[in-house]
Amino acid sequence: MVPLLSRMGSLKYLELSENELVTSAGWEILSDYLQSPNFALQELHLGRNNINDDIVIALTSSLEHNKILKKLDLYDCTDEDDNELITERGWEAISTLVCNKSSIMDTYNSNHTLNYVNDTEDEEENELESYLKLNKNKDKVEVARQKILQTHFLIFDDTSKIQELLDMELEVLPTAIAWMGKPTHNDWKGTNVSGLSTMFNLMRRLPDLFDSGAYKKANTKRKRGM
Repeated sequence: MVPLLSRMGSLKYLELSENELVTSAGWEILSDYLQSPNFALQELHLGRNNINDDIVIALTSSLEHNKILKKLDLYDCTDEDDNELITERGWEAISTLVCNKSSIMDTYNSNHTLNYVNDTEDEEENELESYLKLNKNKDKVEVARQKILQTHFLIFDDTSKIQELLDMELEVLPTAIAWMGKPTHNDWKGTNVSGLSTMFNLMRRLPDLFDSGAYKKANTKRKRGM
């Protein structure tokens, strides 16, 4: 089936739910299809199948650079005793897919398209749900910015990346500051974190940057090689 699917460049919806006879090897072969150059699928339904953490990890690895698939339905994947086959390890893989926290660039290069996995019974919105909701926005540049602000700059402690801003060249900092202060759209979905708090903390750590006289003096020294 997979070779046939790979040739179907206009297929946008695929329903494969309740195919419990498909083995793990079969689902992993399907994950290769997600990297097909003809891939146009926007919805993939895999509910009520024998899909476990290893298969989820294979799927998320294939979707790392995918910018088309919006919906990956994995509802009710349980064994004969009704135990959930997708555990915390699998959900963590999906969360890392849509927001890789390893570095700012990893967050920027995360998947900003996938916006639905399956319904949750949790009363409170969890981290994965918040990222999926962000991905519903059409402005993917702003989606990436919001994820970076929320992941790396929302809390200023020893894990904050504020030092990366401090280490930037002075010529680059104005662009970074403008990037931080950019407002979101009125129809924004999900959490909206302002970059103004990041700018405030940057100003406290580097007050001379906001002193035009000191900035010109620093630039003059740099040009003279002092």
